[in-house]
Amino acid sequence: MKAAGVTWVNISLDSLESERFRAITRLGDLTATLAGSDAALAAGFARVKLSCVVLKHRNHDEVPALVRFALDRGLDLSFIEEMPLGDLGD
Repeated sequence: MKAAGVTWVNISLDSLESERFRAITRLGDLTATLAGSDAALAAGFARVKLSCVVLKHRNHDEVPALVRFALDRGLDLSFIEEMPLGDLGD
C-alpha cells in the first residue's frame, strides 16, 4: 500500500482484550489487528490512526488503556460514535 502512494492507515481497535474485541467486532481477531498496526508502523506510514467506538458497559472501562497503548506506540487515536447498522441477524 505504501508503495502505491498511501500515506496513512486507519485501524479499528475497540478493545485490547481478545474475547471482548471479538464480541464487539463480531469476527475480529485482536492478534491479527495488533500485528497489522505493528506492520503499518514498521512500513513507515506517515500516520497510523486507531479508531475506537466506546460503548457503555462493553468497553468504556478500557479508555485509559487504549490511550496508553496509542501514546506508547506514537499512534493517533480517535474515539468515534457507534454507527447503527440495522438488523444483522444476531
